[in-house]
Amino acid sequence: MTSGGRPHPSLLVMPASRPHGFIRVMAAFGAAKRACDLTRMNPCGDLPARQSKALFELTLARTNSTISHPSPLDFRRASVHTARLIRRPPMTTLWRLTALSDFATLADIVERLDEVYPPVALSWAIFEEGPTARLDVLFQSMPDEAAFRAASGLSEDISVEFGPLPEEDWVRLSLQGLKPVDAGRFTLFGAHDRDAVADGQIGIEIEAGPAFGTGHHGTTRGCLIAFSEMLDAGASPRTVFDLGCGTAVLAIAAAKVLPDAEILASDIDPEAVDESAENCTKNTTPGIDCFVAEGLDHPKLAGRQFELLFANILAGPLVELAPGVTEILAPGGKVILSGLLTEQEAWVRAAYEAAGLSVHRQPPLEGWETLIASKG
Repeated sequence: MTSGGRPHPSLLVMPASRPHGFIRVMAAFGAAKRACDLTRMNPCGDLPARQSKALFELTLARTNSTISHPSPLDFRRASVHTARLIRRPPMTTLWRLTALSDFATLADIVERLDEVYPPVALSWAIFEEGPTARLDVLFQSMPDEAAFRAASGLSEDISVEFGPLPEEDWVRLSLQGLKPVDAGRFTLFGAHDRDAVADGQIGIEIEAGPAFGTGHHGTTRGCLIAFSEMLDAGASPRTVFDLGCGTAVLAIAAAKVLPDAEILASDIDPEAVDESAENCTKNTTPGIDCFVAEGLDHPKLAGRQFELLFANILAGPLVELAPGVTEILAPGGKVILSGLLTEQEAWVRAAYEAAGLSVHRQPPLEGWETLIASKG
């Protein structure tokens, strides 16, 4: 399908007849994965948590900005419109299989695909098109139609079409044209909007890419707003650590306003760290020390304490890291926590209060919470 006479990249490579305010997201877990605690699970299957959130940010950006993010319970339910999200390398040839039928029939197929593990395709989505519905399925290579029908339950009386999609950086294309994002005193923008930063705002250039943190998401924006409010109140931390940095947007924001501070940024994903280093150079903040680390396990963190921490990850890791975060937080220091849904706020809050911190809740954004936890 097309929008305005040309392909409309929506939700990776799945063209949508109604590209705005239409798609609801759910992860397609295999049967074994469904037995796990969904509130602690990476919601996009085997992806690193940071990459999962990058896809959530992409989804929110390409749909109506008022759409509520899926809750952990939403992941278990096959909602009216479903999509399975798997991050692809920036440049690759994908194949798309399309089938037309009534919605109920295709929904049954999607439910069966959700239960197959390992998955038989990269992604699948249903789109309503008048009296019929369309199933789009993406494959890494030319699909075996017979094998797919057997795995999905797609009957022979439903005809399918499939063919290769052009090689494109679909993540980047999906985010092109997004407007700059204001978050407190900070404005996040892409290269095409360098002239759009208002006077008095601090610009941070972050291009669309596979790592999470372009700002088109309530978690990144919530952290920047909380940080901006801290600065308004007179905070001037001398040591800053961005845990799970993604694009390093939070570390870069700190470097922009705290030029004399020591700033570290880590991520479990080497690709995110490479992108972070590039973003630091692009934003003239080369002094940020970006490195790969799993949680708090790294020699650069051993015996260290920081006056300010950013931890914009996921609720499960936040809870697991609460004792360690408290330990590396300097007396009087604060940690800005995000990546948690409203229904997870009490769980995360309890973990940090149990670790001895006092916790303040910021106003939620798009169903996502930001907490500020203080030591002493």
